Amino acid sequence: MKLDKYQPRKLKKESQMYVIYARKSSESEDKQVASVQSQLDALQDIIKSKGLQVVETFTENKSAKKPGRPEFNRMVKTLNERKIKGIICWKPNRLFRNPQDEGIVRQLLSDGTIKEIVTPTKTYSADDSDFLMAIEGAQAQRFIRDLREDTKRGMQS
Repeated sequence: MKLDKYQPRKLKKESQMYVIYARKSSESEDKQVASVQSQLDALQDIIKSKGLQVVETFTENKSAKKPGRPEFNRMVKTLNERKIKGIICWKPNRLFRNPQDEGIVRQLLSDGTIKEIVTPTKTYSADDSDFLMAIEGAQAQRFIRDLREDTKRGMQS
């Protein structure tokens, strides 16, 4: 009797590839000019210290208060098509500031499409995709609402 088929199979090594996402809120060139580059510079330290392999970088100069950012959507498509371990970003609020995009990111973690989101201060995993990411999303959305109200009040003064 041949036992080969009962021998443990070598598991394929999990992908160690990551994508970077960096975004600044303003689309005008005179505002937050260094924001995207400073995010990318800061992320290099994490990439080097953790030995992460980056396969693609997505950058965007667009507000995330509404869905429909082209580079974010392109990144999500890439994550769904390729075996990528995670996203490297400055903070979760760079990824989302609206409920739809928040849900997309949380679902990517929850269903295992990606394993983690790496930031300078924390690595988020599927275990964080429900409660912690929901809090982060609510904070980002509250920031937008408060900013809108403060701007209106300032313009009326």
